[in-house]
This record gives sequence, structure tokens and C-alpha cells, in this order.
Amino acid sequence: MDARASAKGSSVQRRARMKPHPSRNSLLNGAPIAHVASVNEETIMKMTLAATAILVALAAAPALAQSRPPAQVNLDNQRAALLTALTVSDSEGKVVGQLSRPLAAGKKGVLRLTRAKGCEMSIQARFDDEGEVDETVNLCREKVLRFTE
Repeated sequence: MDARASAKGSSVQRRARMKPHPSRNSLLNGAPIAHVASVNEETIMKMTLAATAILVALAAAPALAQSRPPAQVNLDNQRAALLTALTVSDSEGKVVGQLSRPLAAGKKGVLRLTRAKGCEMSIQARFDDEGEVDETVNLCREKVLRFTE
């Protein structure tokens, strides 16, 4: 019995001499409980802000995808006059699209754009009744050039 007691006593002494592992109680690290709670609130706030930033970025993704000019634009001549000339120029002044043949009154067509830079395009149109159009249009948003009286 004495041998058991001494064996138990020695193991107890070994445990008493062991240092606690550094990760033990690392949550508190000697800080008051109130301070630990504020750190948790700060972490939650950072996570909330990060999640909000991600949601904003995801919501903006379709808008960013539309920032490239289209390869073509639809035409709709709702005027009573023949569309005789149409020129589309990009923001650098480079002609990126021209009407190849007149578009009759009340008709629709397609104008192909080549190597357009930016969304803001300058539109110059002439009609057989001497009507003219000279405007700047955002073709990333406007998919149809509709000419009306």
C-alpha cells in the first residue's frame, strides 16, 4: 500500500511541476471578461462589414458587366422620313458604325459596331426630310436607337 501511495504521490508531484500549455486559457489571456466580449463584438462588426461589402460587389457585378459597349445596336425608325445616313463614333471620335443602306420609315434594323471604346457614343443621323439628330448616347444602357418625330 505504501508503494501505491508513493507512486500516486510522485505522479501528483509531477503534475504540480508541469507548466500549463500556452494555448490553455488563450481566449482570456489574463484579460477581463468584459474586454473579451468587446473583442467579440468588434469581430462580429468586421464580419458584418465584410459581408456587406461582398453583397455590394455582387449587386454591382451586373452593372460592371454592362460597361462594355455592345457589338451591335438595334435601330427603330419611327419617323415618317427615310433614315439616309447614320454614323456612330466612340468617345475618342473614332467611327465605329455606319449605316450601309437607308432605313425606311417605320422599319427596324441592326447596326454593327466595330472596336468601340467606352459606352458614351456620338450619334449623327440624317433623314430625307432634312431632319438631323446629333446626340450622345450611352449604348451600354440603351440597346435600341429609336428615332421619333
